[in-house]
Amino acid sequence: MAEAYLHIGMPKTGTTAIQCFLRDNREELKKQGFCYPDFGYAYPKVGAHRNGYFVSRVDNLYEKEREGSYRKLDKLAKSCEKIILSDEAIWRKQRKLDFWKTIRERFESLGLTLQIIVYLRRQDEMIESFWNHRVKGKGETVSFAEYDEWL
Repeated sequence: MAEAYLHIGMPKTGTTAIQCFLRDNREELKKQGFCYPDFGYAYPKVGAHRNGYFVSRVDNLYEKEREGSYRKLDKLAKSCEKIILSDEAIWRKQRKLDFWKTIRERFESLGLTLQIIVYLRRQDEMIESFWNHRVKGKGETVSFAEYDEWL
């Protein structure tokens, strides 16, 4: 039975860097027996390196893409023993009732054992990281002390 490693990216834990590394090293990963597949779907405001985005779409939004990804995953499971999927949207979506039960059943129906990988971060360090992101990414000028007061 093939294994699917589902990496769930919590905010500010380096998820994008991990995803880009996996995408850029697909050939080397393949030599080691791992697949980081590209399912060929583009979602608005979702980078192509986020190959597990379809897993978080348990609603009817992007149903065609989700089902197409699962069909491709089913075929891949027959030729690859270890499949890596990653997305940060799963962290938010997983709070929905029966999310994990639904996902596990779906993966098992494809003959995949599901392994979950989550990176955790100390909360006090995450606050500083959010502040850095806001200042660097959005160009805002706010001191850390002022930002800390907003929380």
